[in-house]
Amino acid sequence: MEVGSKAQEAIAYCQKATSVCKARLHRLTNEVKSCSDLTSGSDLTRDVPTGPNSDSNNSIMDKQSEIETLKGLSTELERKVDLVNFVKITIYPMLLF
Repeated sequence: MEVGSKAQEAIAYCQKATSVCKARLHRLTNEVKSCSDLTSGSDLTRDVPTGPNSDSNNSIMDKQSEIETLKGLSTELERKVDLVNFVKITIYPMLLF
């Protein structure tokens, strides 16, 4: 009985972590998009430094890096949920006999 309850706890934990990752991913994607919209062709940004070492560019690059990390993490967590579900459905019942 304990193995089944631990599997269910792992599934719930991974699902929650996936949800948190996706929410952060959505927020970061919107932030990068809005930064890109603000800096593309606006008269207000003429005096804003946009070189490779500017704070704005570094911030966007940091966010894009985090986006890639979160995409990979979300995918990995979803795979873990699928694996735990598979084990719970196929292997766990065999252990009962």
